[in-house]
Amino acid sequence: MFSKRIWKVASALIISVGILSCGLKIGETPPAAAVPGYQADSCFETATTKFSDFFAGNAKDEEIAASWDCFGSMVKDFKTKVRCKIRDKCSPGEIAQFVEDNFMDEKTDDIKGQAVSAELQAQLMKVKKLFLGGNLEYITTAELDRLGELMVNLRNLSREINPSMKVLTLNWENKLRSSQVSLFDFEAVNVNLVKLAQQLSGLINKEDNVYYFDDFEKLITEAGRFTGSGSGLGSTIHNYLPLIKQLKKSINGGDQESLKDNEWNLFLLLGSRAYIQFLRYFYFIKDLEPEYTSLRLAYTARTIEETFQMLYDLISYKESNQVTRAEIEDLFKSFSNIWPVLKTSPTLIAEAMKIKQVLVGGTDKGFERDDFLRAQKKVSLIKQIVEKFTPYYQLYGLAWHPELLKQSESFAYFAKATKSFDEMITKITDEFKFEKGYDYKSLMNLMAEIERLYPSQANQVPLTTRVGQYACLAQLGTDILLDKSSNQVKNACEAIELSTSDLSRLVKKSGQVFTIFWDYYYFISRTKVLFNDLEWQIKLKDFGFNVISFLRSVIDERKSKRISSYELKTITSELVNLEMIPKTIKKTTIESLIQTLTTKVLVPEDLKRKITRYDGIEPFHVEQLYREIDNFLGINIFIHQAFENKINRKFDYNFLLGRFKQSIDDSTNPNFKLGMTEYVKNFESKFPATITTDNRIFFRRNANPTYDKHTLEAFNMHRFMAGLLMRSYAKREAGTKNVNSVLTDCEVKVAFLDLKPILVDLDVISDSSGTGFIDGRFVEANLFLTKSDGNDTVSFGELAEFVNYILSGFTIDDQVKKAIVAQCPSTKVGTDTLVDLACLRSSYKKSLTTSLNSMPYYVAYSQAEVSAEWDGAFLNNLKAAGYKPRPDSKISLSDASLLPHILQYGETIFTKFDTNGDGIIDKKEGIAAFPSFAFLLKKIARKQIEDGVIKESEFEALFTYILKYGKIPECSRSFILLCLFDRNITNWLDWKGNYRKDDYTLAANRTQIAKILGIISDMVSTSPSVQEDSCKL
Repeated sequence: MFSKRIWKVASALIISVGILSCGLKIGETPPAAAVPGYQADSCFETATTKFSDFFAGNAKDEEIAASWDCFGSMVKDFKTKVRCKIRDKCSPGEIAQFVEDNFMDEKTDDIKGQAVSAELQAQLMKVKKLFLGGNLEYITTAELDRLGELMVNLRNLSREINPSMKVLTLNWENKLRSSQVSLFDFEAVNVNLVKLAQQLSGLINKEDNVYYFDDFEKLITEAGRFTGSGSGLGSTIHNYLPLIKQLKKSINGGDQESLKDNEWNLFLLLGSRAYIQFLRYFYFIKDLEPEYTSLRLAYTARTIEETFQMLYDLISYKESNQVTRAEIEDLFKSFSNIWPVLKTSPTLIAEAMKIKQVLVGGTDKGFERDDFLRAQKKVSLIKQIVEKFTPYYQLYGLAWHPELLKQSESFAYFAKATKSFDEMITKITDEFKFEKGYDYKSLMNLMAEIERLYPSQANQVPLTTRVGQYACLAQLGTDILLDKSSNQVKNACEAIELSTSDLSRLVKKSGQVFTIFWDYYYFISRTKVLFNDLEWQIKLKDFGFNVISFLRSVIDERKSKRISSYELKTITSELVNLEMIPKTIKKTTIESLIQTLTTKVLVPEDLKRKITRYDGIEPFHVEQLYREIDNFLGINIFIHQAFENKINRKFDYNFLLGRFKQSIDDSTNPNFKLGMTEYVKNFESKFPATITTDNRIFFRRNANPTYDKHTLEAFNMHRFMAGLLMRSYAKREAGTKNVNSVLTDCEVKVAFLDLKPILVDLDVISDSSGTGFIDGRFVEANLFLTKSDGNDTVSFGELAEFVNYILSGFTIDDQVKKAIVAQCPSTKVGTDTLVDLACLRSSYKKSLTTSLNSMPYYVAYSQAEVSAEWDGAFLNNLKAAGYKPRPDSKISLSDASLLPHILQYGETIFTKFDTNGDGIIDKKEGIAAFPSFAFLLKKIARKQIEDGVIKESEFEALFTYILKYGKIPECSRSFILLCLFDRNITNWLDWKGNYRKDDYTLAANRTQIAKILGIISDMVSTSPSVQEDSCKL
């Protein structure tokens, strides 16, 4: 606020405008004149003091009235006692003399020896002319009379505005901040200030009276020099003047350099209403404590509403009734001059005008009068929308911490937040309504221009890059949500304009997507924070059903009632481009996988025979997905309910099996019944197995082992994968249940070829793996599992157990490979890694107590076996895994990847047939094992059977012979008669005729079994009857 000294000088200058004497021209040196003196104890001193209080908001009404009366009496006194040189006319020169003689006291702190400059005299005369009329050279006695009347009016105006001065001068203590009842009605200031502007406008002489903005700057600058207050205020006005001029031109129209005639009414009205908005911001928006957010919001909305109403009213006085885009550009340039941080450009304005069209309508050429009215009406809706958003903004912004609340409280809070969000979306789509369409291309143009004007920091990814990389995905997603499939077929990622109805639908669908995402982010991805295991399983199931429900609604609203394969292809391709799907997975793989899912995996059984190809995702796919989710998670939930969230709790095999079987009878849910029936088929076994926490099968003979949750969950995952394969590929007779279905070798090959691309991309198998690879696995499933029956089909039980073995083998292979890479020098050849065979063997031996400790009997054998014998057995196991010896004694890690599986198969043979557990397969146990291998032997020797070389009745003797001697009875001599004397043949002939006699024994340990596995592998790989492919794929 101004000091008392400055107010004293300023008051003197104001009064002196009207009480001039003599007859000098502007700038002349005034002659000596007799003028009345004013002593320090006169009313003038008190009046200037009270004016200082007035502008601080501390003066009383009667004090302000008395001050103006003092000034009025001074004018009257001057008029009666002072005569001008020219009758009834006084020049500005004598004003200077009057002020210097009466108000510039050299003995006080006031300005000393300071003369009123010619420029200041000239500017004061322009102010005189503005209020009193006349010319710029003299003031007449009649104008002095009008000055007295002006002071009376100013006294009345001052008294009316006095109650508002503390607010207007930023000295008001806002009691609302402390939640007390306000002692002053802020909104009354609005009324008072507008009224003051109107009355002040009425005091201005508008006839032939033009006042230039530059003159006001000169007035303030010269007054600052005269009073000694410096050039601060003048510099501020100089900086803001271009903006004021531009505002005047844009909103009022006319000449931007000056005000004339009735323009004062609009200009003062604009100034007063704009200042009120600033005051509202200053008191109720700026720096308001967080607990008063609703108050801030209310006043922000009120500010915006009144601003739009103000602009609406003012534009009506402008001849064009609009603010053009060019004027907006000029206006922002003016703002930029004041605040350099604010940068703008014609392109930014053009793109922003498109947003304006979407929100309030009109054209992109500027703001018309009705645009402001529409905008004002939507502010209240925006306020309601923001009110819905504000209480839960932390949740919406991923900054909420549900773990700080009780679970029930977090669920309740989330439900309220999503309900509020839904209501907000409804208001946007049903009440707010978009006025014009929009497109992603325009959005990207806007982002690009913002980035150009406001570049990201050097260590940040540019805004256009961050947003732009997802533009195509957003467009493709929008096309699917809004059923714009024709756009994808024609233009793929090329943006199309979305109509107003499209925008509303997009907002609604996007709201659903956000709700699903928040549910995932807070309650699915953060499992250990908020839930115990059972609660998370239930939440996961609910989340899955919510996703299913959303998919249903999307498909149901599409004309085609499907999401086409092309749409799936384009959107997954873009996910690959964005690396949201691993780079290793090829686009062609994804297309193949989509085809498999839509034609086999997610097709209900009753439709498989009707249609062989589907174009995308249809309603029945979604329903099948629902059944599969219910199938899988229903069993998981049952398992966790059984354990009641007790971490270390375990149940024995017999108890669990009985409970599982009983649950099938108790349930009425067909999906659960199917899942649990499959589960029992996988779980039930003569040789119950357990699974370690890292998914390795633990081989230990125990008829009634105990199980924890992890093992049972692993069984559920494995049986579910087997069930999917069986339901997708097994061609069974009508009425046959999944668990009683079987897969033929041809069906297994079809499944392998369908899934091979994804298995290759995930580095599970080599790209060179052909159908021979799956033939080997088919044989393994029929021979080396506890449930293997040795026939030419794979049952559900075999398939589920095979999944157990495969995943266990992969886990062991991964663990051992890490040790091999760390211990063995390697050479890279293409995609393969070569190491020394001896080093690999050494690494495996070192892994006996770590990665291989899930096979304790094998560990014990390895530690007890003679080193040379163990090395030979290891090599035989490698051969069984597919290894072909190399001259350089190197081995590819990919060739060794199946070795853990072979070791597991060996352990299964002992688990299944070594009934006394001595680590030896004797003759009785070997004969018991023969039926599991009989079918394969018959298939291998089919040609020999047909040629009469061997009889089927001799296969048991042949199998036990191989167990005893570790080789096939064959003769390589060139002269056939010599074979009669070959020890191999004589042993075979003796064994064949006498092997069932008690004195004929065999004892095959794991070293011998390794030889058998190698022999079987060789026979499978070289037998024409095994290798021939009768499948038409």
